[in-house]
Amino acid sequence: AALAQQCREVLTAKLNQQQLKALQDLHLLPCFQGLVGNIKANQSSWLAFLDHAEPESAIPGGWRQPDDSAGTSNQILQEALIIKALRPDRLVLVCQRLVENVLGAGFLDLPAFNLAYVVEKDSKASSPIMMVSVPGFDPSGKVTELAQTQGKALTSA
Repeated sequence: AALAQQCREVLTAKLNQQQLKALQDLHLLPCFQGLVGNIKANQSSWLAFLDHAEPESAIPGGWRQPDDSAGTSNQILQEALIIKALRPDRLVLVCQRLVENVLGAGFLDLPAFNLAYVVEKDSKASSPIMMVSVPGFDPSGKVTELAQTQGKALTSA
């Protein structure tokens, strides 16, 4: 059967069109040639994977090529591609695992931001401090708290 038809026949009740397309795209890569066949043969395992709370730790086995000699980093990358195709909501977590495997454990651990140290050691009164923020985090509370602990007046411009 054509690849598109094979993909449509696997996990039909669970996969949306985007997931089916991603599965087809994966199947075109040599290291994933057996993936669709493995999903067809082990549907219950793959259904459990799709419903798993942490699917990155529950990817069914048996889909790798018998002669696959990929190292650990390449295996994690292959798993990341499967997660991206079938459970994209969990991609960040498997990518973190890949980064830590390649660059070392703790690479993604950022030191705590110490505003008091920055104000005292790394800045001058004549130079502003630029704080970059992300949605959902407002650094103004840290500024207010520091001003109060140091007994400094705080005004907004």
